[in-house]
Amino acid sequence: MENKFTTKETKELLVLLFKLGNGFKLATADKKIDLADAGLFFAAIPAMGAAFEGIGQIPAELKDLNAEEFAELEAYLVKEIGIVVAKEELLKQINAGLKLGHAMYDFYNSIK
Repeated sequence: MENKFTTKETKELLVLLFKLGNGFKLATADKKIDLADAGLFFAAIPAMGAAFEGIGQIPAELKDLNAEEFAELEAYLVKEIGIVVAKEELLKQINAGLKLGHAMYDFYNSIK
């Protein structure tokens, strides 16, 4: 079966979520978050527009996802974010990120 969708929107959302997650991880290393930690989240700001622009396309992309596209998605995250974890851990992180992304999409739609 030919794929009708790419993984562009999924990639953009996951990049945003991983950047936010990394910022949160670094910010909480000292067990608190304060104004001094604000700069840790700045890396995520440029990714926000692209991530939310096509967020509604992600369910179709995931439904159409094949093994080759998943491998491409994995390689993209390693390149863009520098993720170096076991494949099982990456899959767990991607699933958690997509759940968070879905919740963000629902929230976004409720306020627009």
